[in-house]
Amino acid sequence: MKIIEDARRARDISIYVHLPFCSTKCGYCDFNSLEEGAPPTERYLAALLTELQTLTPPITDKERPTVSTLYIGGGTPSYLPPDSLMGLLTGIYEYMGLSEVTEAGEGVEVTLEANPGSLTKEGLAAYREAGVNRLSIGMQSLDDRTLKALGRTHTADDALRSFFDAREAGYKNISLDLIYGVPEQDLKGWSDTLEGAVALSPEHISTYCLTLSNDTPMGKAVREGGLTLPSEEIAIEMSEICVRKLEEAGYYRYEVSNFARSGFESRHNSRCWERKDYIGLGAGAHSFVASGGMGHGIRWWNEGDPDKYMEMVEELGSGPVGLEELTMEQARTEVLMLGLRRAWGIDIDEFKRIYGVEPIVLFTNKGLIEDGLLIVKDGRLMATELGLLFLNELV
Repeated sequence: MKIIEDARRARDISIYVHLPFCSTKCGYCDFNSLEEGAPPTERYLAALLTELQTLTPPITDKERPTVSTLYIGGGTPSYLPPDSLMGLLTGIYEYMGLSEVTEAGEGVEVTLEANPGSLTKEGLAAYREAGVNRLSIGMQSLDDRTLKALGRTHTADDALRSFFDAREAGYKNISLDLIYGVPEQDLKGWSDTLEGAVALSPEHISTYCLTLSNDTPMGKAVREGGLTLPSEEIAIEMSEICVRKLEEAGYYRYEVSNFARSGFESRHNSRCWERKDYIGLGAGAHSFVASGGMGHGIRWWNEGDPDKYMEMVEELGSGPVGLEELTMEQARTEVLMLGLRRAWGIDIDEFKRIYGVEPIVLFTNKGLIEDGLLIVKDGRLMATELGLLFLNELV
């Protein structure tokens, strides 16, 4: 099978593991996740390890790939029993021949997504013992009214307690997720959340403007007039407040939605933005191998329904339902889109060497530099602060 051949050709990979199970599904969420009172934990985790073995050479193969990062996402990974997660991580380590993971900046970066409502002291200690060295906590807000509007099951106090428990458990690399542009959220509430998050001194903060799919309960409520989002002007002001407060606190914006202290950038996400090879395991997971396809990469994605995914893996060894071989045009558009999201932008000479044209030529609007949305600096094409606000409209 072509997917297996291309996956096994990768030599330096990141691994993403998708655990789609949640105790409750938030009204704004359009990720591949589902509310599951009793997730089929053991069967699902066995399928993940089977898929890993199908897509990567065994440890005995002299050409087995190097693993740079491992990211456990969802869903709510921390919703699963800690011993099950420990078993999964142990299985991955043993099969891939990974030595003991280390602290941030060294060895393999192992990230676990977690929600305050499902984190316990016992679980945090178990994840740490299992090698998790980066924790991404879905705090979302430190305002209970905003959390209620989002349909979150945790409170601001729960979020704070989870952070302090994580520090006590020894985590030295913690990222917080925050959301703005929420119904009933005002500038003061957002500003207070930012100040509260900064006071905790996490190593990394991700901030996202709420975007709603029409298929989600919250999206339908907004469309039907039952909920009102802050105006575009207010959302822009929230973004500007965010950038100012975080930069003043010593965080630098290395990607449109991500801020970090130096040395604590998400290595996993950075590799994805750089179009490095990554293997996605689990229901709905995506994979990308740059060396596949027509020289510009191959991407595939798995069956999203967990039950069907498990059946496919048990029968075939993996669960792909779609495959795309990228053309040069598709690849260079991705490079533009992903490059402009990052603080250092795109190397103009390197882009021209690979794709035969300067990146600015590919934009329909030729006045983006004159309009102050893009800038050329030190041989790189970068989005300005204004350009980052309208990034989706540029490419």
